[in-house]
Amino acid sequence: HYGRGILTLYEWVCEDRNVSVDATLQPGDIAQRAREGDAVCEHALTLHYLYAMRAAAQMAVGMVGQAVFLAGDNQVKNREFFATLSETLLDAFHDHVRGQWIAQCPVFVQIEKHNFMVDGCVLVALCEARSKHSTH
Repeated sequence: HYGRGILTLYEWVCEDRNVSVDATLQPGDIAQRAREGDAVCEHALTLHYLYAMRAAAQMAVGMVGQAVFLAGDNQVKNREFFATLSETLLDAFHDHVRGQWIAQCPVFVQIEKHNFMVDGCVLVALCEARSKHSTH
């Protein structure tokens, strides 16, 4: 459940540190090595989460969000790694040109594997069914 982004970050960190790239690594391998303490992979995964938090901040500002939910298997698998970065990640979230707009916006992180998209579809279907029944 990792994509090209983590792989690209890994390659960039290797280049930046003048370290050879292990071309056999897949994105999940990079996350696994980060959890095991590999400094290059740790840095790549840290950047991945920092960029995710900056994107979340931009969306919260743009959509006048009242809360942010980071949902995905990625955070669940890397929960302990993610937790060690929580202060840094929250700082990145609030370090926005309009940071005062999201200063009170809580950030929630998924901690158990669950498909929220399915739940959302079920909720919409139930709401639609109720609205059709109440209008007839």
